[in-house]
Amino acid sequence: CSNFFADQPLTTNIEKPCSPSVVNEFRFAWNRIGVDQDGLTPREDIITGALHPDVTSGTPTFSLAGLTSIGVAPPGFGNLPLLKSSAVWNFSDNLSMVNGRHTTKFGFDYQMIRAKTSATLAGRGSFSFNGVFSQDPQSRPGTGSSVADLLLGLPNRIQTGTRATARE
Repeated sequence: CSNFFADQPLTTNIEKPCSPSVVNEFRFAWNRIGVDQDGLTPREDIITGALHPDVTSGTPTFSLAGLTSIGVAPPGFGNLPLLKSSAVWNFSDNLSMVNGRHTTKFGFDYQMIRAKTSATLAGRGSFSFNGVFSQDPQSRPGTGSSVADLLLGLPNRIQTGTRATARE
């Protein structure tokens, strides 16, 4: 399930004439937007500890050499849950002066951008089996079965992930 929360803007603009030929303009703007994505499939913790505690959907992936992988992750969302938000603060102040046929305007513009992303990086875990543990010790090449290694519970590779938060 994906949830996007709407843009939340706030803007104010104040123009104050200092004299008939001088105008001061102050502007403040704030904007926030974010996304909260989660998966559609239920969490199935087949092997205790294989899924990161923050993972809310899917199962670990099991890859067997020569066969199709098994395990469910929401399509296109391998690092769920995903939380992203950003906020922008903007301050500006301008002074406009009219002198005859000439207009001069000067001022400053300041922006502060805050972005935060929190995702579970490979939090579902994966187990790979290639037959290395069920090989014939006397004649290794061409022997061994990834299915036999799975049944023995001996993966040749295990991968787990973590939850990461970045402030940009």
